[in-house]
Amino acid sequence: MTNLKKASIVSIFVLLIIAGIALVSLAGNSGTVIKEAKLRKMADNTSIVLEIIPKKEKVEILAEEGDWYQVRYNKIKGYVQKDFIETEKTNQTNTIKENEQTNQNQEKIQNNVTTDGTITRRRSKKRRKHYFKK
Repeated sequence: MTNLKKASIVSIFVLLIIAGIALVSLAGNSGTVIKEAKLRKMADNTSIVLEIIPKKEKVEILAEEGDWYQVRYNKIKGYVQKDFIETEKTNQTNTIKENEQTNQNQEKIQNNVTTDGTITRRRSKKRRKHYFKK
């Protein structure tokens, strides 16, 4: 065999392995439909609608194609736009953003900064005791 044939066989083998890993990483993932979605035959807004998926239904995510997920719903394979499906990944991202916002709010409170940006002053504990002593 020539070097060119060997290199092409190795390249095809590597591509198959990468494709397999990508499919396995998405296989078994599930998502929840966050608003009524159209299950389409192809990953295109003009494609035939196979089924309407109601809100809060679970779907099995088979693959990812640009802004679309290939999913299985009621034994039907088709495509749904990513905006209509919440996955474990998107849920974790939202939780991280909420935690960051909470931390920022706590820092503002500790620094005595109000929501409108003004700074309030606290009296020290020693001074407060002074006012109440007789």
